[in-house]
Amino acid sequence: MYCLAGVGGHVDGIVESCKGASQLVVIDGCPVACAKKACAHAGVPISKYVEVTSLGIEKNYNLDLNESYVQKIIAACGL
Repeated sequence: MYCLAGVGGHVDGIVESCKGASQLVVIDGCPVACAKKACAHAGVPISKYVEVTSLGIEKNYNLDLNESYVQKIIAACGL
């Protein structure tokens, strides 16, 4: 697990660690794709990408992240 803020902030050690990872799964909460864009901007390759709302999980700031949502996200990540 890596710090996305560090990737977006181009913190050398974090970016290099991400680039050296054998697998990097990036999860975004909506189609704006901030995490995906941050990785692309920093030159970090993504092994697997999941955008949560495409799984039928609606963006909601008061969302109760229940076990069924967690299982959907894990399955989409191929884990």
